[in-house]
Amino acid sequence: MQYGVVNEIGNVMEARITLTILGNDAGNEDIPFLIDTGFGGALALPIHIIRRLDLPPADSRYTEVTLADGSTETVGRYVARLLWHGRRREVNLLNLDGEPLVGMELLRGSNISVDAAPGGVVAIAELAAAS
Repeated sequence: MQYGVVNEIGNVMEARITLTILGNDAGNEDIPFLIDTGFGGALALPIHIIRRLDLPPADSRYTEVTLADGSTETVGRYVARLLWHGRRREVNLLNLDGEPLVGMELLRGSNISVDAAPGGVVAIAELAAAS
């Protein structure tokens, strides 16, 4: 189970979790991520964090994405290793400016529960495998 917290900034609440990204020779880093159910990818990080962790580019180095404002942009794709549901997992991540994001691809196969109040608990549990 992954846990996080609901923060309130002004009148805006955000659900956040901290994930341990396993860097190459740069070491590991705990990074707070904003949960974004409108983001279809696994993870997004700004380039300064990607460089700090020395994350390698993905096989398909670039991809075109549609941003929340409807515009499109070509962004870099990288590979990240992280701990997810108690196991090491390798995922593609996008180089996007702004907040580090967790998207629906990483959340696939999980149940997310959010106590939508300042200081509320965010809990992400792995769903039982379909038989």
